[in-house]
Amino acid sequence: MPFFTKNAAVCSLNELNALDSDVTHITVSDHCGNEYESMPLYFTHFYNLREITIGNDCFIHVDQLNLTGLSRLQKVVIGMNSFTKKKNGFGMELNRRFYVRGCNALKEVRIGCYSFSDYSTAIIENNELLEKIVIGEVNQLGYSFYSASLQLGSVYCFIAMTHRLAEIAVHGDRKQCIS
Repeated sequence: MPFFTKNAAVCSLNELNALDSDVTHITVSDHCGNEYESMPLYFTHFYNLREITIGNDCFIHVDQLNLTGLSRLQKVVIGMNSFTKKKNGFGMELNRRFYVRGCNALKEVRIGCYSFSDYSTAIIENNELLEKIVIGEVNQLGYSFYSASLQLGSVYCFIAMTHRLAEIAVHGDRKQCIS
């Protein structure tokens, strides 16, 4: 199968939902995806997806981001103040969850300051090649996942992941619980 790149830039949930399932790179511009009330966001039908880039101040009403089983996904980048109703702050809403699971080509996850600052759960597991997780910025308040339980690994691959994980950086003025 030859390698091909199919890029898509979107600004609304309707545009995202209308994309072909074989897209390889999705970019969401700043201040986008904010048009609906509480809803989950799944990328599972994008079977060729290699990279997701989400700008600043996006998806404030999304109560669950689910990146599961994307076998070709290599990189996830999320800007500042995305996936939060508490812009430049923090809170806790029990129904808000973030999942990155079973993305076996995933190497890097970057999350900007204040993103997911009111989510209650963050699970990053079963991503065999994950090397880098960066949450927030050095010397800057961030509150990303402020009230969330942050879980890395899984029962059967946690040991392999701890040996492969080259870098994890969590920045901001708060305690992080990594289990």
